Amino acid sequence: MFNENPEQFLEHSSVGIHSVSADGVILYANSYELEMLGYEKNEYVGHHVSGFQVDSNCLDDMLTRLNNLDVLKIYPAKVKGKNEIKYVL
Repeated sequence: MFNENPEQFLEHSSVGIHSVSADGVILYANSYELEMLGYEKNEYVGHHVSGFQVDSNCLDDMLTRLNNLDVLKIYPAKVKGKNEIKYVL
């Protein structure tokens, strides 16, 4: 169990966490995700995921699954970090 409130728990998690709208806009990214990818919040949050996803087929599949309310678990993807491509789950 954690002692912090849920928002602080998510923000300071040791795993990257983000939220994407139904139309593909990044609504939230925690500090670990931003640090891992090398972006400032304003460079990432509020932008469409297509600007960061390397594989368009993977992006299309993820968005289709999310729009069908499927859960994505351990889903491999290549993401454009600020300085390099990152392989993420």
